[in-house]
Amino acid sequence: MERNLHKTLPDARIDINAIPNLMGMRLMLINSDYQTGPLAPEVMAAAIAEPAYWAFCWGSGLATARWLLENPDIVHNQVVVDLGSGSGVVAVAASLAGAKTVFA
Repeated sequence: MERNLHKTLPDARIDINAIPNLMGMRLMLINSDYQTGPLAPEVMAAAIAEPAYWAFCWGSGLATARWLLENPDIVHNQVVVDLGSGSGVVAVAASLAGAKTVFA
């Protein structure tokens, strides 16, 4: 996993991060102290060519995951597809909320 991340962001690492307010859920994501400033031109080119979307917990996924956990009746005993799942936070939340089957 880190080998794939280093193809795009050579100075990054994968950390296990607790996701606040999500039932103690923890995800393997890019290190939280990774630089947020400008990237070197060769790193930017690599990030554009092979973006590591899976290494980030996007705000939309976080909001959806929180909503599913607060409204488990939406997915209880249902089949859920998390299309373009990125970090998988929505798929994990659907499973924790009682989905019968989850595809990510």
